[in-house]
Amino acid sequence: MVEWGRRAGRSPFFREDLMSETASHAETRGVSFLHPIVEREDLFLPESITEDDRLMLDTAREFMEREVLPRAAELEADKLRVSRELLRRAGELGLLGVEVPEEYGGLGLGFRVGMLLLEEIAREGSYACVQGAHTGIGMLPIVFFGTDEQRRRYLPRLVKGELASAFALTEPDAGSDALSIRCKAVLSPDGTHYVVNGEKQWITNAGFADIFVLSAKVDGEHFTTFILERDTPGVTLGREEDKMGIRGSSTRSLILQDVRIPVANRIGEVGRGHKVALNNLNIGRMKLGFGVLGGCRALLNAALGFAAGRKQFGRPIAEFGMIRKKFAEMAIQTFAAESMCYVAAGLIDERVHAVRARPDHTSAEVLGAIEEFAVETASIKVFASEALDYVVDEALQVHGGYGYMKECPVEKAYRDARIHRVFEGTNEINRLVVAGTLLRRVLTGRLDLGPRATEAEASLETGVLDHAAPAGTGIGPELERLERLKRAGVYVLMKVGQVFADRLREEQEVLEGLADVVMDLEACDAALRRVLWVEGTPGDRGVDLYQDLGRGVLATFGPRVERNLVELLSYTWPAMEPASADRLARHLFRVRSFLEAPPVNRYALRRRIAERLSARGRYLEH
Repeated sequence: MVEWGRRAGRSPFFREDLMSETASHAETRGVSFLHPIVEREDLFLPESITEDDRLMLDTAREFMEREVLPRAAELEADKLRVSRELLRRAGELGLLGVEVPEEYGGLGLGFRVGMLLLEEIAREGSYACVQGAHTGIGMLPIVFFGTDEQRRRYLPRLVKGELASAFALTEPDAGSDALSIRCKAVLSPDGTHYVVNGEKQWITNAGFADIFVLSAKVDGEHFTTFILERDTPGVTLGREEDKMGIRGSSTRSLILQDVRIPVANRIGEVGRGHKVALNNLNIGRMKLGFGVLGGCRALLNAALGFAAGRKQFGRPIAEFGMIRKKFAEMAIQTFAAESMCYVAAGLIDERVHAVRARPDHTSAEVLGAIEEFAVETASIKVFASEALDYVVDEALQVHGGYGYMKECPVEKAYRDARIHRVFEGTNEINRLVVAGTLLRRVLTGRLDLGPRATEAEASLETGVLDHAAPAGTGIGPELERLERLKRAGVYVLMKVGQVFADRLREEQEVLEGLADVVMDLEACDAALRRVLWVEGTPGDRGVDLYQDLGRGVLATFGPRVERNLVELLSYTWPAMEPASADRLARHLFRVRSFLEAPPVNRYALRRRIAERLSARGRYLEH
């Protein structure tokens, strides 16, 4: 295993310099979803948010309903003026400084509350881009990496909405391959400033931003980050891009010709800008996941409401079986993505809080706490954006011809949704991040799956599962089924790493399949943990609906895990055992036998879910 790790370290998917130096094996808590569920836990869930959290959530909800949603058409027609007005108003309400420390004008409420706000803000796709870019990728680099002087100079005004921010990374020839940017910065002879030349592309908020967090290469080699003020001579903007969706957000190119940026505006060290950019994207992925949830909830509720009032053949279409099936599947997708986001956000917030509780902590240590969950955040970005695409497509279908008309909000939501599979790194790149990060941690010893792999091999060999679900649960069979999938997943993960460690860069389909296994296991794990929490908590939440949603998640994504595992083994086996088709067949038979589960009556399951949703008239409440 040690030699395997050394060899894999040469692959670009195992770049240790892109990891946080602050993470240590002793602190590892990421990827916990690959381990068994053995007890009920305290979790951060929509059902467990505090009254203080609700106050901020209510503020955001009222802001959206009174000031943003009524101006959606106006926002698309006059994006620059309306975006700035709404951003200033959000600043007045305290919605822009939730994650900024109090000493710099923020509220210091932390990562978790910041995520909750995004779920509300995302109900209007264009404005969600405006505020999300401002408070996230356009502000957090200064929070985490800026000097005290930079923070005091910029953050109070950014928090109030007096200044607007943007993040300038992408270039015409550097999209997914962000580290290949060509924008060049050269230190002046007197050492007081950098002269920057280059072009940035598709910059959200560019049309009205006052500052840009800019990535460039010093001397064309050393990736570095700067704060660029909009009124600096030599800065010009391209035309507004004519986009398919999120048309109420500003997207322009940024052209830099002999732009002089003071040395005092450099963020961090020369050559360490990749830390800023990649960790910024890591946080952005989590934020995108939460933003997507607001869209899923709103769309499901809109579909339920429309179907209850729309009559065909003498009765509401909500009573028809195929429409109810859509409700159930939309709810299952939403429940899975929602559970993933909340469970991971709670773990991240707990780790960040522990770091910040130390008086001598550094911003790098805070980022290290977040980076520990890089697998989870990349998984969430992919899973949630694809769940939104499913939900918005079905919501439009429920609306029929009305949904295709521009006056229907679902039409706009359909166009707005598509960008999420491209934002914050394409879903293809994020799948490589999921699988590559996980394998790297195993190979370098940062994540010790050795005992788990031994346990998995023994189970697959004997067919015996020595695992007991928590007492008193109504989802015992589902927990057993999930544990079987996890053990098979760990087994295949280790085999893939052993066989392809030296050439993973050329095995993108393998990494994609492995990433899908990991994402689906995370979704099932989070959903069933959530059901356990609800079962063990006082209150009338309708536990039967939660149990059925958990069963639905497993019934939807469990077979996909099994299918991907079999495909991965079928491809990997010849490299382990050349010319052994018979042995492969026997081995796959054992794997399938181990994973075999009683059939699920999905017709009855979906009908129960849909009936409860229709009776409520909406999805689960916070």
